[in-house]
Amino acid sequence: MDFEQILTLPNAVFCLMVWVLVWLQRKGVSFAWKSAEKNRLWREVLLPAGPLVTGGVLAAVVSDYPMPEQFADGSARVIFGVVLGLFSAHVYKMAKPYMSDMMQKVKPAPKAVAAPKAAPKKKSAVRPGARPKKKAK
Repeated sequence: MDFEQILTLPNAVFCLMVWVLVWLQRKGVSFAWKSAEKNRLWREVLLPAGPLVTGGVLAAVVSDYPMPEQFADGSARVIFGVVLGLFSAHVYKMAKPYMSDMMQKVKPAPKAVAAPKAAPKKKSAVRPGARPKKKAK
């Protein structure tokens, strides 16, 4: 197996998908668990294992994703997903300059013309939702 077979466009896209999923997981845990960054288990075990587990699970769940023929069946596919999970941060670092360059070339949409403002409404003496006063008998 050549190294060129591993660094294909579908595998790079897979790595970027793993990176995005891990980023979403980190943001979700940080939002739900405010002291997660201070926790040693989170920093030293769960964060480093995130891309590995996410890559393996994603490779197992998405069985129609194009993988090399050597990794087409069950456990080999999961192991290949784990390896791609290891590379996910590095692939993102390589792809980020290209993506930001492409985003700068895209022209922003023209600003929408604001509709003319309507004349202000006159304030009524009665508050909205107020009950009418009862007449004295």
